[in-house]
Amino acid sequence: MSREAKGPYLVEASTTHEEFRAKNEIRIAFVKKNSLLAARIVIAYSTIIDNCGGEITSREGFISIPDITDDFDCIWTLRENPGNGVRASVTELRIPYSPNCTDSYLEFRKWNASGPLIGRWCERTPSMFGMEEVIWMKFRYVRPREVISDEDLIKPAMRILFSRAYSCGSVLVPIWDWQEIKNPVPPGQTVGYENNVHCRWTIERPLMTGLRVKIKMLDLEDMGGCPFDFISLLPDRDTAESSGDEFNAGQKYCRSSHVNTTLDYSYNKVQGCDCEECDWLEIRDGPTEHAPLIGRLIL
Repeated sequence: MSREAKGPYLVEASTTHEEFRAKNEIRIAFVKKNSLLAARIVIAYSTIIDNCGGEITSREGFISIPDITDDFDCIWTLRENPGNGVRASVTELRIPYSPNCTDSYLEFRKWNASGPLIGRWCERTPSMFGMEEVIWMKFRYVRPREVISDEDLIKPAMRILFSRAYSCGSVLVPIWDWQEIKNPVPPGQTVGYENNVHCRWTIERPLMTGLRVKIKMLDLEDMGGCPFDFISLLPDRDTAESSGDEFNAGQKYCRSSHVNTTLDYSYNKVQGCDCEECDWLEIRDGPTEHAPLIGRLIL
């Protein structure tokens, strides 16, 4: 809603962003009393369907539609940090066919409703595609007019699997010699890194061997708790990664004092453990295995 002036009066327009929802009805009253300013209001209203549409921020999951047999639209937005991307795969799609998919359809676009069209489908199921920073998706269902009863109706169905793709990172297999991982640099530069970049490297530990990681250099925002830029080490994939927060779930490092920190991920027997053989993660304050022990985490 906004207000503007006529004549010599000037009032800066300001728009509210409040949203009101109700199950049955919303009553709106507009009152204008003796004011010197001209008045104008604009109120947008629409219907909503629970659990249908919205912006999705989780790193992986699936999207489906509610059990509705009347006409409806659902719109989702999959959004990732700049430089990263989103992969999506439609594993199920059941809607009435119409020529050129003009009635019921599933539509994917880049960025928003007016962005470049990725594809529109109403019959066959598309294969996996992705690596877009923002994917805008719309599912429209129009009940066939020739269908009289629900018994003759084929209910619409849709299921989309999605996951986030990192702009950099890979799966690494270690060897006995030291190997290095470095941050990607901006195009045309030799140092530094771009904002909003998430990289993930997975080091696969060979069976019955240990793994050692040593931080050789850190030139990041040196702040306690590492609230901005950091590296995060997380041993083995667990439920934290599936929830989309694998970075914050791991041990963070960003301070200059963290340089030369060595972490030993060892496969060995541990005294006092209930199991016959257990893995541990050792953190030492120094570049060698004889450096002072900070802590040991049994996995």
